[in-house]
Amino acid sequence: MPETTERLDWDSAFFGLAIARVTLTRATSRELAGAVRWTSDASIDCLYFLADAADGASVRAAEENGFSLVDVRLTLERPVSPDVLSEQDDAAVRPATLDDLPVLMSIARLSHRNTRFHRDSRFDAQRADDMYAVWIERAV
Repeated sequence: MPETTERLDWDSAFFGLAIARVTLTRATSRELAGAVRWTSDASIDCLYFLADAADGASVRAAEENGFSLVDVRLTLERPVSPDVLSEQDDAAVRPATLDDLPVLMSIARLSHRNTRFHRDSRFDAQRADDMYAVWIERAV
């Protein structure tokens, strides 16, 4: 296995496919070609490359090596000060509890339909929904 790839054992077991990922977010065509060759030799069904979308060279390298765009990640953040929360009398932020799990799992099953697991036709949609329920359960 090239040092730029890793098998994803949990993902593989959950979906019943051999899944791996490229560990780089910026990569050359040559690096990705090596990863793709390895997947063939290792009988990998799905190889993720979570590319830095701001790096045009990596995006072109991915296209040159047969990768398909199935998801775009956004990370949004905003600092929340105690003053903001105290301004709203009915606002409550608290850690989730085990009692919250049924509702949170239901929300998780429906709230992630725009991810790679729903965009990539190799993944069963119901199983993808279940994966997000397991994800929130483990987070709590």
